[in-house]
Amino acid sequence: MNEISIATASDQRGLTDREVNISREDDSAVALAFDFLVPWWEPTKNRVTNLMMLPENWDHQGASRIHRDTALFALTMLDALMTPQTPLPQIVPLAYGGLQIEWHERNIDLEIEVSGPNEVYFSFDDYETGADDEAELADDFSRLDAPLHLLSTRA
Repeated sequence: MNEISIATASDQRGLTDREVNISREDDSAVALAFDFLVPWWEPTKNRVTNLMMLPENWDHQGASRIHRDTALFALTMLDALMTPQTPLPQIVPLAYGGLQIEWHERNIDLEIEVSGPNEVYFSFDDYETGADDEAELADDFSRLDAPLHLLSTRA
């Protein structure tokens, strides 16, 4: 059985000793274990788990399976960036094995495309203020802090 594990220490939100385990026994069964204390975690974990179970050619046009390392990276990134107040994201598979994480609410469009570990592109539009931003990100994801904070706090 292949397995990937990651553990993190406590963070500024007071959540501690989180652990991610992703295993694929027969290259189709996937398990994610990540006990978390925020409302968006369980549905997000379940969505990623379900997307990882998609077979090759899930779109009938040659799409790849979702890459395990991409899923793990996306979940770890969300853990680092989102707060308990962040709304539940929509997560869709990408044909090359990546994930797109998106929000379209509160007069905000935020889309985060995760192509692989440390391969992220995002676009942000705030329709109330006219602010926008987009960039490719590799290891510093702080440009996502302000859009996610706004998304988490705007009524």
